[in-house]
Amino acid sequence: MIHATCQIDMRKSVRYLSQIVSYLVTNPNSGMDIFAQFNQSSHPLLKLNAAFLLSLSSVSETHKSAAKKFLEDSLSSPAISDYAGQYIRVISQIEEEIVTQARQIPEFMSGMHRAADAIHAGQSSAGIQERIWQVFFPAAAGILGNEAKAIAKLREKRKVKVHRSNPDPVRDPGNEIIFTSNILLTTPLNTVIGSGSKLSAKILDRIEKIKREQQKYWYDHPIPLGIPPENNEVLYGIHALEQATEFEKARGNMRPDDTVTCLLSASVTHDGLHEIAKDYIEHEFQNSGKIKNLDMYVFTENATDRIVADILIPAASHYLDTELSHSDFEMFGVDGEYGRHYSFLK
Repeated sequence: MIHATCQIDMRKSVRYLSQIVSYLVTNPNSGMDIFAQFNQSSHPLLKLNAAFLLSLSSVSETHKSAAKKFLEDSLSSPAISDYAGQYIRVISQIEEEIVTQARQIPEFMSGMHRAADAIHAGQSSAGIQERIWQVFFPAAAGILGNEAKAIAKLREKRKVKVHRSNPDPVRDPGNEIIFTSNILLTTPLNTVIGSGSKLSAKILDRIEKIKREQQKYWYDHPIPLGIPPENNEVLYGIHALEQATEFEKARGNMRPDDTVTCLLSASVTHDGLHEIAKDYIEHEFQNSGKIKNLDMYVFTENATDRIVADILIPAASHYLDTELSHSDFEMFGVDGEYGRHYSFLK
């Protein structure tokens, strides 16, 4: 009897989730027409994303069945089969995570229930938003209508108090500081390729072959090759560091000919991008304004593999009298889990 009750409660958690998703994608304030995206869009990825959201929602069974069928049929379409497979896997993973959270954290289950009730009762948009935030974005709960107070509280929390001067401050930032950053790269958007891309001929020659590869990694905000410079966060970040270096030189904190070392790890979604990542990054910087204050070093997974093979394994044999292989250095690299590139850069 307890087991049956537990199963019912777990099904409730998935039902609450579907009601919340349905509200988010169909209410007039969402800024999207999910049904038009699914029924009328000529872009397969847009339709695929709409099908994913409809499959998670509580729309009519007719719409859900059509969405699920499209996802399953897309598995046999070479152009989008990888994406369809990812969406289908994620649907079950999301539901599993929701059930696990509901089982382990009673407050999570009750919060989902309150959010679903607010939607069913037709509460105001702000009231429903607050209920959803309490579950999925608790850091924002209570901000609506109290924005000024929340800003003041955050500023107070982030206030830095200087108790004494550093007895050993940085005196030569160009030599004492190494800046590190990660770059996430993926294949170009179709619109970029079709609109007269500014990518080099060498890169364009390789792109079509790479796009036919199975996507190996899925990052949250990879940079598609060939996007406009104003949308490229790599250029934005490096040019900001260039400007900061100029500022320090103007203040006399650095010598005019000093340069700052910057290490960039390049994580890619497709293996074929390893070979062109460095060329792409160089191409973008050459066409976006001169970088004269930074010495930049780019490391792909290919480069880290060579470091392991040519330096670390021989060093272990020579200095530690230990025979190691690549499998002993699986944590050393820049692709895949974020912890790998973070650890590598450190």
